[in-house]
Order: sequence, then C-alpha cells, then structure tokens
Amino acid sequence: MLAAAQVAVLEPVDWTLLYPIVFNALFALSALGLMASGHLRDHECRVNLSIGLIALYIITRYFEYSIDLLDSSLMFFGAGVILLAGGYLLDRILGYIDAYVDRFLIHWNLLPFYQRLQIVILIWR
Repeated sequence: MLAAAQVAVLEPVDWTLLYPIVFNALFALSALGLMASGHLRDHECRVNLSIGLIALYIITRYFEYSIDLLDSSLMFFGAGVILLAGGYLLDRILGYIDAYVDRFLIHWNLLPFYQRLQIVILIWR
C-alpha cells in the first residue's frame, strides 16, 4: 500500500487525458440536466435544445475519432449517397409506372379484372 501511495505521489498526472474526460462528462451532465428540467417543467424548447446538443456532441465525437479513417470512409459515404439517390430515382420511376398502369387499366376498362386478379393472388399466397 505504501508503494502504491509512493507511485501515485511521484508519478506526474497526465492532464491531457484528464481534461477531455472532465469536460465531456460536464457537457453530458448539463445536456441531460437541461433535458430533465425541460421534461419536468413541460418546456418543449429545452427538451429540443438538449436533444440538439446531444446530437451535436455525438457528431463531433464521430468526426473526432474517425478523422484518421477519412480516406476509407469517403468511399462508404460516396456509396451511401449513390444508394440513396438510386433509391429515390427508383421510387420515382415506380411511381410513374404505377400511374401509367392505372391509366392503361382505366382506359381499356380492365380495372375490375385487375382487382379480381389481385384478390385471387392474395388468396393463392
């Protein structure tokens, strides 16, 4: 026990590690306290502000720890943008196709037949 006390006294404290821990804990506690006070007093503005602060905190921590991996993450970001754009375009195209099929069925008076066919398909499944 004496050796542990001697090491604790003689070893310098690494303040570069202690400051981020203390200030991150203070920020988290203040955001959670703001959320709790807004919830208890029915202030939506405080709750929304605290949620925004927590979201900002998470985003800054994400970029802080992933800045070293930026080269490989840019590829995944680009792939995600391409997939989102492709999903949006596919949704738009399918909307046009659906509208075209509906106009075709109404024009040729095939809508009752199509509705009966859908019922048969649902029963068959």
